[in-house]
Amino acid sequence: MFSGSSGELALIFLLMLLVFGPERLPGLARNFGKLVRRSRILVQSVWNQLEDEIDRSEKAQRNKTAAAELGRQVQVPGSDRQARSAENVTNDDAQA
Repeated sequence: MFSGSSGELALIFLLMLLVFGPERLPGLARNFGKLVRRSRILVQSVWNQLEDEIDRSEKAQRNKTAAAELGRQVQVPGSDRQARSAENVTNDDAQA
């Protein structure tokens, strides 16, 4: 994660010790740890939501494609005649 050597980390620790003092340093480290943990949880939550949305979108697309394929493959016999009969009844009613 970090590319710092042990010497660099020791220097950073000494600087923090000088700036914040030995009393405040453990509290700061604890709060920093909490911040890192919350950030990781938040990022993981966002990734999970993104993956869920992508899965839903892909599933909807597959269902749409499958429905279109089924519509092309399955032709109900007589359905065209029934639609024409309904149009004729409607036209007959309109003429009367």
